[in-house]
Amino acid sequence: MNSNEKNRFIVVVWSAARSFERQIMDEIGVRFNILRTFEITWPRRHFTQDLAAFYGWKSWFCWWNKARKCGKGPFLVIEIEDPAPLWQPLHDTSGHLLVCDKNIYDLKTLLRHMTGHSNRIHASVTPEETSHQLAVLESKDDPIPFRPMLYPDQANGTAFAPEGGTP
Repeated sequence: MNSNEKNRFIVVVWSAARSFERQIMDEIGVRFNILRTFEITWPRRHFTQDLAAFYGWKSWFCWWNKARKCGKGPFLVIEIEDPAPLWQPLHDTSGHLLVCDKNIYDLKTLLRHMTGHSNRIHASVTPEETSHQLAVLESKDDPIPFRPMLYPDQANGTAFAPEGGTP
């Protein structure tokens, strides 16, 4: 993984938050480089399955509930680069200990607060999460095939440090 890839992340503005799109883009543009934006529309009949593929773990009730809250309409994906990542061990919302870019983690928290609900915004916080989720978003399959997201703390009990980072 080259240094550009390890500093690359995505922000997903789910359909329920599209009314905040301009403010979100403005906020991101202050601290990050916007590499590209694109819109995705998943078929409603496979939306829950596609969420499971995107996040990389199966919990059908969880994804059914998230789909209700985030909306099943077209959503915006913003691929960004952090020019000055700050790598720190942090727990994600599932409790996994990961070495995350704290700048992105803080951005995700800010955007969720801005939109009034945590289910309306997603942001990848590790290079591995970004890679997994971009592969899902760029898939032409319907439904998108499930592939589990591998969390380093499950594999060996420690946080994963991206190349050049420290846990």
